[in-house]
Amino acid sequence: MLYLIKSYGPKGKKIYKVGYTTNLDNRLNQYFSHNPFIELISTREGDEELETLIHISLYSLGYRFQRDGRLNEWFIGNSEVLSIFHISR
Repeated sequence: MLYLIKSYGPKGKKIYKVGYTTNLDNRLNQYFSHNPFIELISTREGDEELETLIHISLYSLGYRFQRDGRLNEWFIGNSEVLSIFHISR
C-alpha cells in the first residue's frame, strides 16, 4: 500500500511524503513518535516500484525538499502532489 502524508517544514511550508508499507498503522505510529504534526492525506494500492516512479515524477516537476543539501523522500508542494500521487503509473 502507498500512503501520502503531510507535515510542515521550515517557515511552515507544507511538505509531503510518499511511502510504501505493508502495515499502515505501524508506519504512521513511527512517524507520530517523531512528528506529532503529520496528517494522513491519502492511500492507494501500489508497490515499491510505483513509489519510486511517483518520487521520480515529483522530483522532475520540481517538488524537491532538500535538507542539509541532500534530496530525500519529502516534497514541498501543494494540492498537485495529491493529483500526482493518484495518477502516476
